[in-house]
Order: sequence, then structure tokens, then C-alpha cells
Amino acid sequence: MSDWNDVLNVLEYDSAIQSWIHLSEASRSVQATVTTEGHGDVTMIIENGANELWLQLLVAISASPEGPIWEAAGWALRHVPAVGLIQFGNGIAIRHGVLLPHADIRAITDGITLTATAATILFLNTTK
Repeated sequence: MSDWNDVLNVLEYDSAIQSWIHLSEASRSVQATVTTEGHGDVTMIIENGANELWLQLLVAISASPEGPIWEAAGWALRHVPAVGLIQFGNGIAIRHGVLLPHADIRAITDGITLTATAATILFLNTTK
């Protein structure tokens, strides 16, 4: 069983997390820089605010919600398990969720790694 304090521990001690900052002192939202193999750094939003049960891991991939971007991203990520695409603000993001009451620390770190890896796969498959 995990909670926001476990997320903060992961942010402090996971070697893939290069840096992180609170987006608002009153919220459970941070922006983190995560290092991935083969691509470099990925900026990720990690939030547990609207629903304290779910931890959302988000990587913005486009500032535009245009159809061809959805199609290309969906095609590139079709074999990546447990990630989805969502409209995020006016753009598109990769999303993975962790149900904290049923998760342990490894689920949080694996979720962060999976989401960052999905961003790397998308980048590599759409910039050839």
C-alpha cells in the first residue's frame, strides 16, 4: 500500500530522477526530469491531486491535438502495455496510472520508467 509520501521517497532516491520541483506548494503535483536509456531526459508531470487514489504520470508529446498526431502516436505506442494517450490542456500526453492503495514502491518506479520509455519509443519511431 502506497501513498504520496512513497512517491516523494521515489523522487528523492530513484537514480533515474534527475531533478524535480513542486508545481504548487499546496498540491500533490511535481514536474520531474527523468533520464532514459537511448534518448536522454524526459520531462514528466507526476500528480496525485484530483483523486488521491490514482497517481498520474504524464509526458506531454504535442502542443496540438490534431488527428494525425493522435494516429502517429497511437501507432508508435501500440505495443507498449499500460500506457494511453490523453488530451492534456490543448495538446496530447502519454499517460500511465498507478492505483496507490494497491501499489508498492516498485509499482511507482516501474510506472515512471514505463512512461519515460514510452516517450522514448514514440520519439524514436516518429523522428526517423
